[in-house]
Amino acid sequence: MGFSRRGVLRFAYPPEKNSLFAGSDWGGQKVLWVSDPKYGGPILIRGRQVDGTNGIRFGLAGPRLLEELAFPGHSADNWSGGWRNFPSYTRLRGPGCYAYQVDGAGFSDTIVFRASIWAFW
Repeated sequence: MGFSRRGVLRFAYPPEKNSLFAGSDWGGQKVLWVSDPKYGGPILIRGRQVDGTNGIRFGLAGPRLLEELAFPGHSADNWSGGWRNFPSYTRLRGPGCYAYQVDGAGFSDTIVFRASIWAFW
C-alpha cells in the first residue's frame, strides 16, 4: 500500500525542510506491507533501481536507513483480521523504474514500480 493504481510511488525529493526526511539525501514515502493470513513466516524485502544505478533504502521509526527490511515469522506491528501489517518507508534519491524483491519461506516475488517525484508547490 502506498502506490497509485498505476503502480506509481510518488515521493518528495529533495526532502522538504520541515518533513520527516529533512536533512537527508534520501526522499521517501510511507509504504505499508501486508501479509496474507495464511502465511506466518519471515519476510525479507530488498530493492534497487531497474533502469539506473540508484538503490532503495528503507526506514522504520527513526532516522536510520536500512538496506533491507526483515520481519520475523509470526510478528507484526498490527494484526487486522489475521492480516499482518508492517508500516515502513521506502527511501529514494531519484525517479525511475524500481523493483522490490520480497522473499519468504517457500516464495520469492518481484514487485516492479515507477517512482515519481511529488512536487509540493
